[in-house]
Amino acid sequence: MNLQLIKKSLFTFSAASLALFFSNLSSANVVAGKDYTALNQPQTPNPTVYMAMSLSCTHCADFTKVYEVPEKIKEMLKQTYPDNGEFLEFHIVMSNTPIYNDFARLRSVLYVTKRDDLLSSAFDLPYKYKGSDQVLKDWVSTNLKLNKADTDALWNSSAVNTFYNKQEELTKQYDIRQTPTFIINGKYELNLSSIAIPYQNPTPSQIGDAVVNQIKEILLKTTK
Repeated sequence: MNLQLIKKSLFTFSAASLALFFSNLSSANVVAGKDYTALNQPQTPNPTVYMAMSLSCTHCADFTKVYEVPEKIKEMLKQTYPDNGEFLEFHIVMSNTPIYNDFARLRSVLYVTKRDDLLSSAFDLPYKYKGSDQVLKDWVSTNLKLNKADTDALWNSSAVNTFYNKQEELTKQYDIRQTPTFIINGKYELNLSSIAIPYQNPTPSQIGDAVVNQIKEILLKTTK
């Protein structure tokens, strides 16, 4: 079966469709150049998955809210690499593009306050964004129960700035041009169009499982 995905912008998943074929994958069947692309980047010392996303990306919202891919990745890493598996969901940062940069700062706030549980609801904020970060600060104040002064201090804190800069560095390092993008072990980019699922009419959970299973197989094949 084919899951049709409409390309919304340059920074959303750029494939016209996410082709889902009938097959059972094993690590031996994960093929470089088909299932993933080897990048000219250093490999991370630990088993690592990066998910590049944007809060204004409708497909990212589906991957997070509907397919629950981030939560499934965390659980997979916990089971497969309990001692050293790492997952990071980061927001793209684009120069001279306020919406990406304001939402990347919001992502930084949630990261440093350990409130990733709020990411799902944050995907609703682009509909309220009017070119100013004030609506995002108001949302932070409400959800983190902070007054305006504390919110402003957090928004511009050194910890938030540090993670914001890390997101910018990762965006440039991996030349992220579409979201979501998954980078495994620091140097292997998942090819979403190659993902296989053994169901004719998969549920959202089964789609999420298929994505995570493919990531797992690439991890198993490439982790040193």
